[in-house]
Amino acid sequence: MKTIASICFLVLLTLSFARAGGSVDWEFHALPILKQHPELLSIIEHSLDVSKTGSGVRLGKDFGKDQGKRIPPYEFDARPKGSSGDYNLILIIHDPSGMSDENDNQTWIEIRPKK
Repeated sequence: MKTIASICFLVLLTLSFARAGGSVDWEFHALPILKQHPELLSIIEHSLDVSKTGSGVRLGKDFGKDQGKRIPPYEFDARPKGSSGDYNLILIIHDPSGMSDENDNQTWIEIRPKK
């Protein structure tokens, strides 16, 4: 029953997101999450230069007082540590806190080439 309720909640949550994303700040949005997971933060700090601003999902009007709030996944432009030139990677920070069962509540990162 808990799984069905979680699935229904996620479907409704997905339908309520505004189509447009919103800007997020590395220090304000991403770092607090990553500081709770020092192993992920260490990987990022040792291997990537990350843009100070990124994007996140913006909650829609169905969320009342939380309307406009940015939530993960957060996406930031990145490049290999110490390299110069354009950001050629995308760092994605996933943090499903509060949106899944307690045992499923894992934070993870993804690094993809920028298209």
